[in-house]
Amino acid sequence: MKSESHLEHLYLANEVRLRRENFGGLVFDRRDGYMLEVDRPGFELLFQARTGGIYPDDPENSSHFIDRLLQLRILEKVDRHTDSTDNKETLTVRRDFPWLSAPETVHWAITYRCGMKCPDCYSSRVNFSGRELNTAESKIMIEKLAGWKVFQLAIGGGEPLERGDIAELVKYASACGLTVHLTTGRQFINGDLLDELSGSLTSLQLGIHANWLQTPDWRSYLHDLESLMERASDNGIKIGANLCLSRSTLENFGLLVGELGNIGLRRFTMLRYKPPLSIKRWREELPEKEQLLELKPELEKLSAIPGVDLRIDCALSFLQCDLTSTVAMEHGIIGCSAGNRIAAIAPDGSLYPCSQLVTPKLCVGNVYSGSLDKIWHDSKILRKYRFFRNKESFTDSYCGFCTARRHCGGCRAFAHDALGCDPGCPAPQKPPLKHYGQKNRMLDFSSFLQFRGQVTVGEYMERYGIGQKNAIKEMKKVGAIPVVRRTGRKKRDAYRSTPNVFYNFPQPDEWSGYDDSDYPEWIISLNDREYSTIGEEDEDYF
Repeated sequence: MKSESHLEHLYLANEVRLRRENFGGLVFDRRDGYMLEVDRPGFELLFQARTGGIYPDDPENSSHFIDRLLQLRILEKVDRHTDSTDNKETLTVRRDFPWLSAPETVHWAITYRCGMKCPDCYSSRVNFSGRELNTAESKIMIEKLAGWKVFQLAIGGGEPLERGDIAELVKYASACGLTVHLTTGRQFINGDLLDELSGSLTSLQLGIHANWLQTPDWRSYLHDLESLMERASDNGIKIGANLCLSRSTLENFGLLVGELGNIGLRRFTMLRYKPPLSIKRWREELPEKEQLLELKPELEKLSAIPGVDLRIDCALSFLQCDLTSTVAMEHGIIGCSAGNRIAAIAPDGSLYPCSQLVTPKLCVGNVYSGSLDKIWHDSKILRKYRFFRNKESFTDSYCGFCTARRHCGGCRAFAHDALGCDPGCPAPQKPPLKHYGQKNRMLDFSSFLQFRGQVTVGEYMERYGIGQKNAIKEMKKVGAIPVVRRTGRKKRDAYRSTPNVFYNFPQPDEWSGYDDSDYPEWIISLNDREYSTIGEEDEDYF
């Protein structure tokens, strides 16, 4: 008969994986894809729970931390003995860098071939001239990713089902320990292929053709989706819907989600509308900022429905900008994670910071033929993306002094230089005016002056809570003060801003945002010299 104390042990759930990092470690739940960062004491606790169990009432353990882990089902109360059968690499960190030892998720565009020609597909703007890795080469690359301790492999394209070896590669990746997801734009998948994917593919994400919603084909399309869902469910494959939030999608959002819910879809991933190849299409479908602001309450309603699993991509982090930094950290929300939590692989094995930043100038190496550790730790380009918040094009912008800059920061694909601020954010969270730094005051004042026309030095001092000397200096920098003052009057009253000299101050586009017809300059100018500096040596990342 087992002792009562043994029954009180807590163990790490079988589907939870650990990876040690310099700050502590990562905790990944294969069942739902939940990712948690823990500090060093927390990681040691979980490592002990994996190897031999822990006592929940141990005074050295944090009861709040353990309760949280029990709530997330990362720890469980079971009656069992376990031995340490996991890899020994979890015990050590190879090198102590201020970034992850490897990405936690890799997005693999396994092919760029696709016959759908969807008008909003961003991969159509990728000028890819490389070849695809064959089956044997793909398996070698998969082995390297698994050895690198990557948790998830998200396979997309193009259309991944164009590859005749897709089932073989999915099964191989799963056998290597990777959690595998696949995104397809097809509503027809051969039953034999679903049988082959059974047991290896964790989830099948369906790119929904929302532009069919108002066409006669919509009902037939829904019927096909429902049939596919039933066959996939019979094979134990989770089905989800990817919704690209274009203007027309948002105009019909409630109807679209309701129709998909009626056929049984419960897993929704919301994707921000990214720049397609056609600028004309971009101007037609880029959502109004008011539409994006109205999206949040709609998502809150959707997430409140029992059984609904709702996720948003990191480009929509501004929907969570009202969270405090502490709450965001507890839930693993870090905003843009290009070149850190995520990385992207093209069909030839070349590696990029993220799937949106696939251009020759942002290629950091080749996963198939190169050394992963060397690529990951030595790339100057990846360092810039990990520390984009230190760049002038970010700091001297509304993103730079937004209170959510640490857990949001916007999306680099929308930045005009592919690195700085995101001018498409609908509502930057501004701190109190008296907390602004000098650059932020000048940025705010430039906009404020357009509406006021004239502002006294005293008003400037009152607005930002600074002294007269600094106020005059900053207003002169903006070009907003005449050089002659009236005799016998205090400077704070006599020195006034004047609209006729206001425009002497240069204003970067990122400061004032952009209108809905703008298109990221880095995509237009992929081969221009102006954007070649992204990969240059830079020492400010530490």
